[in-house]
Amino acid sequence: MGFKEDAAAAAADVINALGEEVTFNGLHGPVTVKGVFDPEDLAHEDFSGNADYSPAVLEVKSADFEKVRNHDTVTIGMKVYEVLKSENDGFGSVRLMLQKIRDDS
Repeated sequence: MGFKEDAAAAAADVINALGEEVTFNGLHGPVTVKGVFDPEDLAHEDFSGNADYSPAVLEVKSADFEKVRNHDTVTIGMKVYEVLKSENDGFGSVRLMLQKIRDDS
């Protein structure tokens, strides 16, 4: 196996071990997959008054998706997120930048 295959296998192992089930609502209807979720974060700097915002990110196996489009939705627990951007890393995983649009909890 080459580096690319090793990297894809490692990414899949991490997602399988640490991922949670999420429901992706895209072109082909709802699909349940595993992904590693990192919620949004808003940090305030004490002295400057600036705020640093990091969007919610979901990392999934690229094999689970044929095509991800902006504005597709992902349900994680009781929260629904909209896909703002997707980045395929070329090594077996896709990072989805998300924005929360509904919280049913």
